[in-house]
Amino acid sequence: MHSEAGNRLLKVLRPAYGPCPHFFGLCKKMRWEPANGHVPRGFSGALGNIRDVKLVLVFAEPGDPLPGESHKGIESAMECSLTYLRTGATPFHKNLLRILDFCFPGQSVDEQLRRTWCTNSVLCSAEQESGPVPAAVEDVCMRTYLRAQLDLLEHALIAAVGTKAQRRLTREGF
Repeated sequence: MHSEAGNRLLKVLRPAYGPCPHFFGLCKKMRWEPANGHVPRGFSGALGNIRDVKLVLVFAEPGDPLPGESHKGIESAMECSLTYLRTGATPFHKNLLRILDFCFPGQSVDEQLRRTWCTNSVLCSAEQESGPVPAAVEDVCMRTYLRAQLDLLEHALIAAVGTKAQRRLTREGF
């Protein structure tokens, strides 16, 4: 069961699992392979009410899935991201836990995630992990999905994590 905030944010993201209509045109080089874990993913948090979220961490795009990862829909992608984060599954997740500890010291991971929404400026994996993403793909993804998420969280601090995310958010007017 998702929180009120999680449900509202997932409603914004759910159309990306149709799959997103942009996969058949502008985003055809992005990866959509649910059986191999390549779906829009990497978002987690917002474990309470929408007003509880004080921090939005925006990353570039998801990296390659971990071995054996597969998804049947948005719920499995979000649960997977949450599990990886709670357990510090990779160096990325361990670093994210450090950021949360700096922002919300002395709180449990779930309490930190009640106050934080983590998402990507581009929801899908690039053709090559950490590789370039065409500007037109960045633009359509941010205007379709990221802008709507940030509109729900306009009261929170938005922080770009990494140069790609920072460049994208700046170009989008954040």
